Amino acid sequence: MAEAALFNIAGAVLNLLGSKVLQEAALLWGMGDDINKLKLTLSSIQAVLLDAEEQSHAPQSHQLRLWLKELRQVVYRSEDLLDDFSTEVRRRQGTAAATEKISKEVKNFFSSSNQVAYGLKIVHGIQDIRAKLDEIAKRRDMFHLEVRPVESMARKLREQTHSDVPEVVVGRENDKKRVMEQLLLPLSQPKENVSVVSIVGIGGLGKTTLAQLLYNDETVKSHFEVKAWVCVSDNFDVKRVVEKIIESCTKRKPEKDLEMDTLRAQLHENVNGKKYLIVLDDVWNEDREKWSRLKGLLKSGAKGSCVMITTRLLSVAKLAATKGVEPNELKGLDNIDSWSLFREIAFDGGEATSGIFELMGREILEKCKGVPLAIKTVAGALLFKESESEWVAFKSKGMCEMDESENDIMSTLKLSYDHLPTHLKHCFAYCCLFPKDHNIDVETLIHLWIAQGFIQSSDPSNHFDIGIGYFKDLLWRSFFQEAKKGEHGDIIWCKMHDLMHDLATKVAGEEIATLAVWNSQDLLSFDSQLRVTRHVSLDLRVYDFFEEFCEVYSSAANTADANKLRTLIVKDASHINELQGVIFSNTTSLRALDLSHLWVSMVSDAIHTLKHLKYFDLSYNQVLKVLPEEITELVNLEVLKLEHCKVLEQLPKGIGKLSCLFHLGLDRCVKLKSMPPGIGKLCYLRKLPMFIIAHGDDESTSASIAGIGELRNLNNLRGSLMIVNLRDVKNPLEGKLANLKDKQHLEELVLVWEVRGLGVVSDAKAEGKLLEALRPNRNLKNLGLSYNYGFECPSWLPSMMSLVKLDISSCLNWKCLLSLDQLPFLAQLSLQDMESLEYIECGVATSSSSCCSFFPSLKSLILKGCPKFKGWLTPWTADEAVVLQFPSVSEVEISGCGSITSIPYFSRELQSLEFRGGSKELLKQILRMSPSLSSLPPQSRLCRLFIFEVLDLDILPNEILPRLSSSSLERLTIRYCPELRTLYPALPHHLTSVQSLDIGRCEKLDLCGGDDDEMMQQQFHGGVLLSSLLQVHFHKIPKLSHLPEWLQLAPELLGIRVDDCPIAYLPEWMPKLVRLHDLTIDPYVKSASQCVEQDWPKIAHIADIDINDLVIQEGGHLVALEELAALEEDSEEEEQDDVNDDDEDNEAEQVKEESRAEKEDDTSRLLLFFMDCMTRLTTCCSIFLRCFEDRSNS
Repeated sequence: MAEAALFNIAGAVLNLLGSKVLQEAALLWGMGDDINKLKLTLSSIQAVLLDAEEQSHAPQSHQLRLWLKELRQVVYRSEDLLDDFSTEVRRRQGTAAATEKISKEVKNFFSSSNQVAYGLKIVHGIQDIRAKLDEIAKRRDMFHLEVRPVESMARKLREQTHSDVPEVVVGRENDKKRVMEQLLLPLSQPKENVSVVSIVGIGGLGKTTLAQLLYNDETVKSHFEVKAWVCVSDNFDVKRVVEKIIESCTKRKPEKDLEMDTLRAQLHENVNGKKYLIVLDDVWNEDREKWSRLKGLLKSGAKGSCVMITTRLLSVAKLAATKGVEPNELKGLDNIDSWSLFREIAFDGGEATSGIFELMGREILEKCKGVPLAIKTVAGALLFKESESEWVAFKSKGMCEMDESENDIMSTLKLSYDHLPTHLKHCFAYCCLFPKDHNIDVETLIHLWIAQGFIQSSDPSNHFDIGIGYFKDLLWRSFFQEAKKGEHGDIIWCKMHDLMHDLATKVAGEEIATLAVWNSQDLLSFDSQLRVTRHVSLDLRVYDFFEEFCEVYSSAANTADANKLRTLIVKDASHINELQGVIFSNTTSLRALDLSHLWVSMVSDAIHTLKHLKYFDLSYNQVLKVLPEEITELVNLEVLKLEHCKVLEQLPKGIGKLSCLFHLGLDRCVKLKSMPPGIGKLCYLRKLPMFIIAHGDDESTSASIAGIGELRNLNNLRGSLMIVNLRDVKNPLEGKLANLKDKQHLEELVLVWEVRGLGVVSDAKAEGKLLEALRPNRNLKNLGLSYNYGFECPSWLPSMMSLVKLDISSCLNWKCLLSLDQLPFLAQLSLQDMESLEYIECGVATSSSSCCSFFPSLKSLILKGCPKFKGWLTPWTADEAVVLQFPSVSEVEISGCGSITSIPYFSRELQSLEFRGGSKELLKQILRMSPSLSSLPPQSRLCRLFIFEVLDLDILPNEILPRLSSSSLERLTIRYCPELRTLYPALPHHLTSVQSLDIGRCEKLDLCGGDDDEMMQQQFHGGVLLSSLLQVHFHKIPKLSHLPEWLQLAPELLGIRVDDCPIAYLPEWMPKLVRLHDLTIDPYVKSASQCVEQDWPKIAHIADIDINDLVIQEGGHLVALEELAALEEDSEEEEQDDVNDDDEDNEAEQVKEESRAEKEDDTSRLLLFFMDCMTRLTTCCSIFLRCFEDRSNS
């Protein structure tokens, strides 16, 4: 990596030497000859660097490696010197774009008396560098280095898109079947409650891939109640593993520094009595005591629970194994599967273009030994080799290298690295800064590459796009894996295989290091490593020896080769606020600094000393309120990340000086009140997620805040932009100043008039005009509009032909929405809290056909809080028989839209419906089948149906039954339907595939009455119709006195939960439910102990039983009657205490009420007295005035 990076750094120095700034300085100071000779020398050295890199790997190349090390130091030093000079000139000229003023600025810079010394320093520095490079160049010939042509990057980047990442898994079908059989052992087979299944094999065989296939298999998902995935790696700390299990189960991290007892309780809460699958990936632990401790914590799972581990060591698998469960040892792929995988990648899914390619491919494949990772990386490298000669060179050189290696797999991976283009080598090696199994944020990775100068382009506006190409190239070659795509198909994060991480660490050498200082003993190794590395990830816990650490850091940073650290990522640091001064003053060559997630409360004003800094991450510092103005002196800064700084109140006023800034991360900076003036000068800005219009009418502050017009020239913006507080835009015409129509790269725009939504209307007409003026570019994909109080929809909305998602909320005065049904890509439409909305215009022209499709791509429809909405306003008369239908909608949510009179048909694609607060008639309309489908067998795909608050629903209508007659309907929930009387005939006829049934708050529903039970029994006779039912939940059904008889015909039933229903007895057929695992009834007429004594034969087979909020059996272990009686007694005492407390509260409330009444009486009497006094005073005043008038007249 070092030499590959050196090639690029040398190129960067050559660019600086050829810059207009330095050329002007050379003319002024008479050092043109020095500059030209320096360029020639460095160019000649750069030309042989690729050959030097290759030769340096040979064991006998010690002198060459020393020569390269010396060269590296000089080249890095020259880049710092020239970059320092360019920075100073840029500071004085104020903007990097004003190149026409460079000559004047350079003259002024050097003519200033206080800059003469600095100018001499630059001149002497260049002369010194030239002398050292000349000396180094003289020794070049002794190594017989050759000039190598630089591979064309354009040829290396594939012509086709990289967006479809190949996820190729072959040859593991039998392995998957064998492991799955172990996971799904029958419950009747005697074994421990929790078994351990292991997958064993050398690195790169696909252990994790196989585990992932099993973990995400639908059969496995339905078999286990709880699943968790933990990557263990080489640090098998039981507490840490438990924390990760809890995090995976709950989707949130436990609090820091919790005691083990607390963690044990949280783990117990998540797995106790439940059949779980926990995957421990990449386990190395051979300590039997640690395994025993972890197993002890997990033993409370239900019978059939399983821990699946992946490991490279058979000894680990045997140590953890359950008796009778053999480890699954993965082998390499056979020849057929190996060739299938190789061909899929090397020939891009096709066949070899000639027999010679296939012959060479098979010979190369033999050296991969069937290891999928090796096959993928080799095939990925050959994918970019287009000629036979390139394949021959790869084959012959690769074979030789691998024969000499002791580790064939790592040699194979190294071979693929060796054949990477130069510009990708250091990009890959740099990734070892991230921990193993880390989710690497792709955007962050590319930002770091840019900061280090790894991107080959003279145009800074293209750096990020080129970086995306680099990443995809490495991904295609399998140097990255598990790529996760975002909403728009872009890759947002990925991982590196452990072997790839090892390779990156190996090729990075001493250039990159991950250092940990947890105690004073670590300082010695830290001191030696910091002196030789350039990129560091630092884990600091220096609570007790902070001053000692600062001394070591300063000493190491100020050696003869001082200030050479270029990346510093600080993790988990104590004293972070004090530590900043040490970093800033001793590490001034930094290009990238990461202080995220550290509780930074202030940024030292010494930040200005980091004049080379290009990447600064302060995200997730949730106590950071302000940034120092000195940060605006970092004129090279390109990325400033402030995401989730939730108390940050303002940005630096001079932010316009940061002329190179292209990324300003402000997501979740909820306390920001305005934008600083001058932000519109940042013409390279690509990311600005939020633009805030300041509140208030104080003109005195107008000079210190940015108006919406600052957006005019920010036409490079990408991604998402939210403009907030638009109600404070005084003049609607200012909307045009934002120039949104020219922001062609924006994907998402959110316009918000009032964050708090207080309903304060300033000027409805003005708001309508402003919205009209804020016309976006037609390339926009997502649009959100909130709290606009204008009277109508903007005229430009139907012309937004690229829209994929439209979200309109709280636009309270809109009565009609313009036609949207002809937008070809609109997939999501959400209309919420539109109080005045009555119609949506229909854009379908009159047609003679009986059925018309509109909204061709719509997948999701949400209508919530639109009480006046009636439906779609069609352009044709009632005599024209035109039927509207949503052809692709799969998810629908309708709530609080009680005025809908008609709604278009939904096709078979409807999969999920949540219906709340409407009428029975509207529910029928939504779930009816289209006339075009009436002649076909019903094939509905509906799998989730939620019905809430349908006050007139008395029976599930016949019109919706064809929609329910589906083998896909998995979940049915009905709540708050007070008139519902029966589920017949829907339940026996049409709900045969339901897995989860949830019924509650239906006061008239009789699930146990004669009609339901008798008719259902007749229908069920001779066959099981509820074979899919797994869970039932009944809640507050007054007529439910016992479990319905038809439940006994659900042989796969796992759980029954009954809350607030008057259950009087348990039926005799309960033992028929042989797979029933959970039973919860609260309340039950019998006490828990009576249930054990009287009902035990009916329920003894159930693993977990909870009666009246008391656990009587857990994990198949019965609670002792004595203990149960004590628990009941405690419960009764608590209930009595609650009653007493209620009585005391009532008495206290009565006393308060009496006191309040007395006070009110006193107040009334006092008021009457006051009124009487006022009356008397008024009378006295009248008498006085009359007397005064009489006296005046006399």
